[in-house]
Amino acid sequence: MAQTDYFERKLDDKRRLTIPTEIRAEFSSGVVITRGYKNYLHLYPLSVWNELVEPQLSGNILDEKIADLNVQFRMGKVETILDDKQGRFTIEQHLLDYADIKRDIAAVRVGKYWRLISKVS
Repeated sequence: MAQTDYFERKLDDKRRLTIPTEIRAEFSSGVVITRGYKNYLHLYPLSVWNELVEPQLSGNILDEKIADLNVQFRMGKVETILDDKQGRFTIEQHLLDYADIKRDIAAVRVGKYWRLISKVS
């Protein structure tokens, strides 16, 4: 079975993003959504956040680069879960504003996480 590396969705009226059925298992541990480096969002399975991101953010307390990364990825960070019925979660408005996402989203796999960008129609 081929791996899904890209999908497009429209947010519903309650700002909910539905994850495709074939990748929902990746998010069974939960969902972490944060600001990206530029005007896009990062979407992590909670297990990936805990195993790979958290250790990188827990470096030397006096390292300014580590501090900057903590500000970047923790500012506006939201942890949530997918609803059981439709495999969706709500994206908070401040994150949508940061990424200039109105309704149409494109999601691209970046290794073990996803980049969410505004899809221009």
